[in-house]
Amino acid sequence: MAIENCFNFQAENVGVAHFGIHSDFEVRVLEMRERLVAFQDQVYAQMNQSGDFDRELFEKEVRQEMSKYLPRKDVDSYFDVFSPSVDWDGMQFYLERRDLENS
Repeated sequence: MAIENCFNFQAENVGVAHFGIHSDFEVRVLEMRERLVAFQDQVYAQMNQSGDFDRELFEKEVRQEMSKYLPRKDVDSYFDVFSPSVDWDGMQFYLERRDLENS
């Protein structure tokens, strides 16, 4: 299934783990979709280049982005346990499997 198809649903409210209840569901879904597709494109582009993506750079980018919304201490505490590099690995695994299925 394509990432883009994960968002074909409707609801009045959405509760996103760790982030609370939001009534502006369509706006949140659009934001999640755009960010997830951009992330997919970023990982895919790196997979097709020589060399390794600097995982530390990716982690810094994520921590910096989240620090716009939460105190840096809280961001660091969370991501020290749930590293953004795991998200990178998961997306790469998904894309590799997708490519195998489509070949």
